[in-house]
Amino acid sequence: MTSDLATVLVVDRARTAAYAGDLDEAERILATLAPDATDEALDLRARVYAQRGDFAEADAWWARIPESPGAVAGRPLIAAIKGRRRTRRPLWQPGRIAGVAAVTVAALATGVVVWVHSEPPPPADPAVAAAQVAEQRARALEQQAAAAQARQAVTASSRAKALDQLATAMTVPGVHVRRQADSVEVLFDAGVFSYDDNLTTGGAIMLDRIGTRLRGQTASITVVGHALAVLGGPQSGGSVVALARALVAARQLAHASGRPLTGFALSSGDQTANPFPHPAANRTVTLLMTP
Repeated sequence: MTSDLATVLVVDRARTAAYAGDLDEAERILATLAPDATDEALDLRARVYAQRGDFAEADAWWARIPESPGAVAGRPLIAAIKGRRRTRRPLWQPGRIAGVAAVTVAALATGVVVWVHSEPPPPADPAVAAAQVAEQRARALEQQAAAAQARQAVTASSRAKALDQLATAMTVPGVHVRRQADSVEVLFDAGVFSYDDNLTTGGAIMLDRIGTRLRGQTASITVVGHALAVLGGPQSGGSVVALARALVAARQLAHASGRPLTGFALSSGDQTANPFPHPAANRTVTLLMTP
């Protein structure tokens, strides 16, 4: 059986209630634990039932941990009481008992069945208790960190596979695919626009070809339009022509893929960061895809 910090704290609360005479509260607290929480919890539950005089229930809980000190001493005593070989004494009444004096029943010399002191037993060494709590907390943190690392490894592996699959799906003649760390970039070998936002025949064919490859893909897609810097116009910061090309290309892709036009994000590339060294090739769009 395993024990974690939460279980330790619950058992400690139940023990405090039992020592205070509030057996109902102790039983209620212990009932929130799993039936096989810890040996300590099972033993405490058996003691609470024994203190209330419910010996059959106490024996049933001790039967789950037959080799524990409490069970070894308590079960024979219960058997003796059931066989009327020992005399039963008055029991604690269910519920809260005023004061701290304990009315004991069937007290063993070892004190393993019920509590026989008029005062709760002295608490454990605070330093030892603090060390135990710290150890439990450290173990829980280690388990959480290990689980988080495992989830991250699975996520990274799944994402890498998704990127590889997407890059393979987009690889067709006439395009160059760049598999990046978190995305896939698709560049067309030749410009897909003749001028302004007018598609070339070859450009329309290439966009249709890529569009068909997008069917069934769950990636988010950004269409980035590109344009040449012209004399007297903006030399950086994007342009209206580039954004118009992104829109035209997105419409072509939407028609070929069956995706809604709203499924494509549009962007204008900066004139100083065009993908190709040759002006004609930069009358184009690039696609940025993220699984």
